[in-house]
Amino acid sequence: MALYAEAGVGRSPMYVVAEGIEGESRCPGGTVLTGWLMPDDFGRLVLRSALLFRADCDGKLVRTARPLAAIQVGERRFWVLRDFGYEDERAIIAEFRPRAVDYVLVVDGGSC
Repeated sequence: MALYAEAGVGRSPMYVVAEGIEGESRCPGGTVLTGWLMPDDFGRLVLRSALLFRADCDGKLVRTARPLAAIQVGERRFWVLRDFGYEDERAIIAEFRPRAVDYVLVVDGGSC
């Protein structure tokens, strides 16, 4: 499991990647959950924009991201992400709203 958060920000959104093993199979990443843990108005963490991938051992269907930077503009908060698929990658700018994560810019980075 990987959990990414902004350093020094108490109520930072957190990007989570959790991998599981299915049944008797020992293939890592048989099931992968990605999403955003975000604090609600009461301080509880709520899972937003969750995606669940069930894939065979090669992981062709799985997409995960790595946060690269966080930007604060006034009251608005953005993260710059590098998103990976099996055969491609993308650059994403995500904006955090009270009850949602919006991908305001997605740029394809190429594929095989």
